[in-house]
This record gives sequence, C-alpha cells and structure tokens, in this order.
Amino acid sequence: MKCLTLAIMLSVCSITTAYAASDQQVETIKALYQQAKAKQQGMEMLAKYADSSLAQAFKVKAQNGEVCGTDHDVVWQSQDPEYDRKLTFTKLGNNRVKVNLAKGQWHEPSSVVYQLKCKGNHCQVSDVIEGRNSLKQDILDECS
Repeated sequence: MKCLTLAIMLSVCSITTAYAASDQQVETIKALYQQAKAKQQGMEMLAKYADSSLAQAFKVKAQNGEVCGTDHDVVWQSQDPEYDRKLTFTKLGNNRVKVNLAKGQWHEPSSVVYQLKCKGNHCQVSDVIEGRNSLKQDILDECS
C-alpha cells in the first residue's frame, strides 16, 4: 500500500512539474510580446530572448546588413506592425508555443511558432517557424 501511495504521489508531482514547465514556455513568449509591444521593437526583443544558436544567426545577419535573411518583424509578422492586435498563445508540445495574431486594421490573421529551450524556470527562443520556414535556417542559408 505504501508503494502504491508513493507511486501515485510521484506521478502527480511529475505531471505538476511538466505542467509548470509548459506554463513557463508560454509565459516566456507572453513576456516577449509584452516587451515588444511596450517598446514597439519586435526583433530587438526577440534577440533579447534568443538562445546562443539563434543569437549566432542574428550576428551572421548583422554582419551582412539587411540584404539577407528576413525583411520583416517576425514577432509581429509585418514590416509595419500593429501592436494592438489580439494575441492567443497555445502550447503545442515539443517545446513549441504558437502565437495567433488576430486580424488588424491592415493585416490579415497570422500565426508564428516559437521553438524554446528551457533549463529549470528559464526559457529562451531557439528558433521561430513561419509557415514551414525556420528563421534561423533562412538566415544561415541566405547570409552565410
């Protein structure tokens, strides 16, 4: 009986831990958007939340100027962002969070997926997926 009780308690603890980690991923992306909206700087905030591999891709892009890689703000999915668009955050699993951006005055609804790497309570963005394209891979392919 003690073993069964212990097994149940361990199961509940592991489920709670997994849920907390999932929450941390969503909370990280929500914080990114809160700062990006407040400062009206999506790409700059994305760089702040980037892990070392995505930061390295941004360095490669910076060395080449704006002639390679993406030509728009991937956070807001626009060259001229509307910062008041309604946002919906969804945990997809596999360390991914999807953000749906509602229709704006000048923009159709869109979505973007963030790949995260987390250690404990600290998560960083390791890639951004637009449609089927990896931001990191696009930068490295076009700028290297």
